[in-house]
Amino acid sequence: KMRERLRKQEFEAEMAEIFRGAEAEINKVAREKEAAERQEEQKEARWEAEMNQIYVATEKEIQKIERAAVAERRAVQQAIEKARKAAEDAEAVQALMPISHKLREVEALDTLAELICLLETHALAVGTEEGSLGLALFPRTAAFNHSCAASCVVSFRPDPGIGCAASVRTIRHVAPGEELTICYIDPLAARPERQLALLEDFGFACACERCSPEGVCRPLEQGLVGLACPGPACDGSIGEWRPLEGFSSHTAGARLVCAACGELRGAISAAQQAVLGAADDAFEKGAQHYRDQRPAQALPLLRQSLELRRGVGGLHAAHLGTLEALDLAARAALATGAWAGATELLAELVAARRCLQPVVGYGPGVDSFDVAMLLVDLGRASLEVAGTSGRRDGAVAVAARQVACRALREAVAALELGLPDRPSLLQDVRGLRREAEAGLETEVGGGKASPGGIVEGAGCLYPAAEGEAV
Repeated sequence: KMRERLRKQEFEAEMAEIFRGAEAEINKVAREKEAAERQEEQKEARWEAEMNQIYVATEKEIQKIERAAVAERRAVQQAIEKARKAAEDAEAVQALMPISHKLREVEALDTLAELICLLETHALAVGTEEGSLGLALFPRTAAFNHSCAASCVVSFRPDPGIGCAASVRTIRHVAPGEELTICYIDPLAARPERQLALLEDFGFACACERCSPEGVCRPLEQGLVGLACPGPACDGSIGEWRPLEGFSSHTAGARLVCAACGELRGAISAAQQAVLGAADDAFEKGAQHYRDQRPAQALPLLRQSLELRRGVGGLHAAHLGTLEALDLAARAALATGAWAGATELLAELVAARRCLQPVVGYGPGVDSFDVAMLLVDLGRASLEVAGTSGRRDGAVAVAARQVACRALREAVAALELGLPDRPSLLQDVRGLRREAEAGLETEVGGGKASPGGIVEGAGCLYPAAEGEAV
């Protein structure tokens, strides 16, 4: 038993020693693990600090590169602008090469100034239906004198050889020995504006038939800025009203005489001034909406302006303010797809412009390019009316196609007479006319219908001219 007890005590002592050794080993391993973890945390902290430094350095480098790129883009844009200006200067120099031999002989600045003035005076503003092309000098065309009721018009076309070519055509019968003239400015302007433009741009005062004392007294000439004469069946005008300016000094408060009927009319009332002022305000707001590309908001204001200007004691039918409002209202109606209203406005505008064409020199049956393009718009709008009303009201559709056929036929005739050297434009309008005629034949069942005819009660907005067979 003693030996057994001793062996047991020795075993327990050995186990205790083993446990103490194991515990010491475990504590050592734990301490080593804690040291390793601390080293790993310190390593991660150092890595994060290094990465932050790298990120900051990278961000700074990116900002530096971006600033360099912006500076480079600015430098490139400046270089492009300089190159563009240099190209424009080179083109200008190239355009003046035909007179370079004269410039070589020029030593005095006054001679150079004289050549520049000659170019400024005789160069023509070149434009087509696509827009403005710039200035061009045509020596023979520049030899034509000016008249506000010119017998000729100048048209331009692109030319692959010389860039642009000019054509001069008569617009009325010209008697043998009569001088051929062109108009240097917008002929649809009142005499004071025409005289000022000619004096400022060309250095002379016009004394043509329109600017003479007899021409100034013509009813339509006065109607460009005048009020309608209140007399029955009188197409004359009294006074002067200029949009956004009001009455001229000799109109306000004066008792006026109509140049057409010779009757003494009463003074312009305050009510008339208020109505016309409200019309001008409505027009200005509508025009601003249209310029801001809001035709839907512009159209009612422009129509209101028209109604006020055409009311009792309103503007003359030929007044430039009414024409301007008509033109802008028609464009707004086209832009909004108000096709019926557009046809009404365009038909009225065509009639008004045709009424004034003899004033500016056009002969009977001759339409200007502007009127021709209005007729094209009228034809397109009428085709839209026919397309939208065909199923609901066949009579309206037929009448609208008749309007389109007649308008496009007259547009083609005007373009063939005035712009025969523009085949692409003529081809497009002829194609539109053929489309309208084919649609009309379909509407009436394939029968022969006069393109200028009128369907009774169909509300045609563009009737045949007086005396024309229907």
